[in-house]
Amino acid sequence: MRSVTLALLLVALIAIPVFDQAQAKDKGWEDWNFALGLYFPLTSISGDVSMATPSGGDGELPIDLSFRDIADNWKGSIAGIVALKKQRWSVNLDLNYVKLENKQTIPALIHGSTDVTTTVGISEHELFLGYQISDPDEGVSEIIFGTRYIGQSFKLKADATETSFSETGVDEEMSENWWMGFIGARHVGPLGGSEKWRLIIRADMGAFDTSGRLTWRANLGTDWRFAKHWDLVLMYKWMGIDYKKGEPGDSDYYYYKALEHGPVLGIGVRF
Repeated sequence: MRSVTLALLLVALIAIPVFDQAQAKDKGWEDWNFALGLYFPLTSISGDVSMATPSGGDGELPIDLSFRDIADNWKGSIAGIVALKKQRWSVNLDLNYVKLENKQTIPALIHGSTDVTTTVGISEHELFLGYQISDPDEGVSEIIFGTRYIGQSFKLKADATETSFSETGVDEEMSENWWMGFIGARHVGPLGGSEKWRLIIRADMGAFDTSGRLTWRANLGTDWRFAKHWDLVLMYKWMGIDYKKGEPGDSDYYYYKALEHGPVLGIGVRF
């Protein structure tokens, strides 16, 4: 049902009539147009992850990270976009990486304690092409298609003490990453007839293989052109991820299913 709903949404986006003639007059249709942007996603994540453990079993962990949880454990991130456009074609690169770290002191069974550090790295990058289906003197409605990279790393480190659960300490690390293709549509057009405010809509879906497990993304927001070459963006982003490699008991087993969502704040420059 979800895939049918997304497909109908994509059809609706492609069929949206766009009227933004001032935009085409500003940007030379025959010239190269560049855009750079930095943004800050305020993300929440909920779902489940399961993976093979070094001892040969399977570890399962529910995920319930609010924006406050991510902010409290934030250790660094980078998120930005680069876009090139000429006539109907555009090339787009979207980079998003965040590192989280949590430190806890766990009491030992007898006396003393153990310092435990958990580090998580999340990468979500996209490289895709856009083909504008609206006329040159109208706004921008595009079909988009490309590839999405998702990478996740986990590290658990515990200090070694005579009274801790491990006298030799624990230093375990694992990672998983995968690529998938996706196709979708996006629309940027004037909001309420304004020359400074624009509506942003995007939806896409993709799959890692032929298993029927889908990853999808949707954006809804506004863009404020507060200066000739500058934009401020406020939008809400949803991403549903469903990925599985192997089966429980396999040495490379990994399963991740989650919904990520939250507001995105960004600033961009066009030239």
